[in-house]
Amino acid sequence: MSGFRPEDIGGVSNEPPETDFDESQSEFYAELVAQLQTDLSNAQGENKRLRDENLLVEARARLMEPYAKNVFAFVCVYCIGVFVLLLLQGACESFDLSDTVLGIIAGSTAVATLGLVGIVLKGLFGPDG
Repeated sequence: MSGFRPEDIGGVSNEPPETDFDESQSEFYAELVAQLQTDLSNAQGENKRLRDENLLVEARARLMEPYAKNVFAFVCVYCIGVFVLLLLQGACESFDLSDTVLGIIAGSTAVATLGLVGIVLKGLFGPDG
């Protein structure tokens, strides 16, 4: 394309066209334009606020991710350890733990471990997350 040349537009005037608005219509449209500008400004402010909030949530998730992975690894190791102890108790006659110790290992420490997982999950996905 050769581009725009002023002589291509011919006899088009540079003056804005005359309007047939009366004073009340001009005021109405001026108020409408002002309201639309205000609405646009409010929407742009809300978009910026939401963008900033989204960045904060993403940064928080990135900061918490290593801790969540460590807690998950701890829970996996704990579960495997309890499983091995229960297998040894049932399979080896030379390995003998009292019922109280087995109850504590399989019961109350499991509650503490699951509570820790609950705290991490609430931190990651809770209402303020």
